[in-house]
Amino acid sequence: MTIVAVWREADALWCVADTRISRPMEKGSVNVTTDAGGKLFPLRITCRKEAFFQHGVLFMNRPHHDQKVGVAFAGNVTAATQTITTMVLVCQELHTEKDDQIPALCDVAFLLSRVSAQYAAHVRSATLDLSTRNLFSFVIFGFCPVAQELQAWMIEEEVKDEQTTVSVKRCSTSSETDVIVLGSQQARFRELLTEFRSNGRDEFDRSTRWPKLVVEKMVLESRGDVGGSVSIGLATKDGFENRWTSAPDVPGQPRGRRLLNGIDVDEIIGRIGPARVGGFGQA
Repeated sequence: MTIVAVWREADALWCVADTRISRPMEKGSVNVTTDAGGKLFPLRITCRKEAFFQHGVLFMNRPHHDQKVGVAFAGNVTAATQTITTMVLVCQELHTEKDDQIPALCDVAFLLSRVSAQYAAHVRSATLDLSTRNLFSFVIFGFCPVAQELQAWMIEEEVKDEQTTVSVKRCSTSSETDVIVLGSQQARFRELLTEFRSNGRDEFDRSTRWPKLVVEKMVLESRGDVGGSVSIGLATKDGFENRWTSAPDVPGQPRGRRLLNGIDVDEIIGRIGPARVGGFGQA
């Protein structure tokens, strides 16, 4: 699976995740597919009034609502990524009758649950798997334009008595001590979080943004299905953004490398015509 954490700091919801994609093997071991896998994504929600014909010409209305929120997952990669792919296609083409009609974040969360239920059924049917209790978990977080507040919603699939269900629940984000955790190594995350908070600092003398430091340490430990590098994103009332991370200094490798999902931004991605990857980073 993975490790994903979401928490609040002031007027933002932060999210961190590791980038290891793996599959379980016998005796508890894992087979690592890649250490550069994305599990944290932007989801654009765009609403416009229905297109109309006038004098034989089709007119497309400009969006009256356009925002980005964050969505992250832990669990089955096929079901999760196909769910997100469908969500991206759907949410950027929402049509309403009036300009003041905008879906709440909970509406998008329930849409995600319906879409993910379909892919969960496909995967379980194809693999004849009813023994895996929890196939995947999602967290969708960001600014709700209806409630006018930051929110986070968790969507979880599970099987009970050979029947699958997908639940949706709102998560508390009112306090900076509330941390939403997804993935198979939640116990290790909680253990390290308690340790860091008790000590007041980590081994590099850092004393803020504890969940990020915990996931970073877990990535460096590279135990089982958690490893690779750290993905970071944050949501505010103005939208959502992914941030590149600074790679730790490794002997024999260039210093100050920027990574996105474990990919070297400057060496691998490089320039795209006249453009390059900008944005903000996080050490």
